Amino acid sequence: VDVMAYNVTIDACASNNNMALAQQLLEEMRQVYPMNKFTYNTMMKGHCAVGDLDSARRSLQEMEESGITPDVASFSCLLSGAAKQLDCEEALRIIAEMDRRKLRLDSCVVTTMMRLARHLPNARDAYRALSILDRPDAFMFDDEIVLNTVLDACVYHRDCKHLSRAVDAYSSRKVRASVRTYGLLIQACATLQRTHSCWTFWKEMVDRRGIIPSDLALACMIDALLEAQKIEDALALFHAWKAKVSSTSYSYSALISGLLLHGYIRKAVELTEEACARVKSSHGHNRNFLAPNALMQLFLALQNAGLLHELGYSLAAKCRKAGMIVEDKWLAQ
Repeated sequence: VDVMAYNVTIDACASNNNMALAQQLLEEMRQVYPMNKFTYNTMMKGHCAVGDLDSARRSLQEMEESGITPDVASFSCLLSGAAKQLDCEEALRIIAEMDRRKLRLDSCVVTTMMRLARHLPNARDAYRALSILDRPDAFMFDDEIVLNTVLDACVYHRDCKHLSRAVDAYSSRKVRASVRTYGLLIQACATLQRTHSCWTFWKEMVDRRGIIPSDLALACMIDALLEAQKIEDALALFHAWKAKVSSTSYSYSALISGLLLHGYIRKAVELTEEACARVKSSHGHNRNFLAPNALMQLFLALQNAGLLHELGYSLAAKCRKAGMIVEDKWLAQ
């Protein structure tokens, strides 16, 4: 068995979270071959995947003690471990350590920090993670994956400074947007209250590039129009595309929630009945076709408006026949 075979097998064990077997193979390999950077990085990746950051740190220390210099990939492994544990302090310490070693932040590092920021519950920590975008060596346009994670994290935390930078610079970059990217760009422009730019990206996607929007991309555009209080435009867009988009679960939910927000209860009921009919005609039952929160908002709105007898009970029956969950408490007077 040669070094490559050992490395491939250790990688397979680490990828399947079997670190006990990976360690056993490592000890066996150590008896006949010198360790190399790939082996250590693989072990660190495996330890981090199972949440054992301490063991990953020990692998890094052992690597250095054996005379092998860690590279960006080595620290990317550690960073992914810190992100998995939502440990912002540790992640920033790892970044600082990379700086001391003069290691440039690559796309994996930026992506990991954006995913960490997206899932951090504490807004202060999230903005500390997002602040790496202010660095000259943190490139948000390295590839589509990096750009998507940047947009997703910044939209979630409504980080208008970095969203504005991303949207303004996008047209001069070489990143070729996917339908997912277009949806995020539209969300970004909606957050920045740039409705005209939302339309610009929508038309680039569907007219210039001929891309059929996903349900999520359509929902993003509907949300943007509703946020700008362009109710008729949102309805027109939905009706123009609902037959062309493979699934419209997100779009129906977004439109129903938005209509309720603006007081269009009867129109929201009509759309819900339409969604029920669509489920019955295509799948028969789909409990998750409409977001539970959208349904709950609708029935609470019917309660508050005193419309349960006129509209609510019959609507609940239709929803239940389509397999959707309507809780009894939503129908209480």
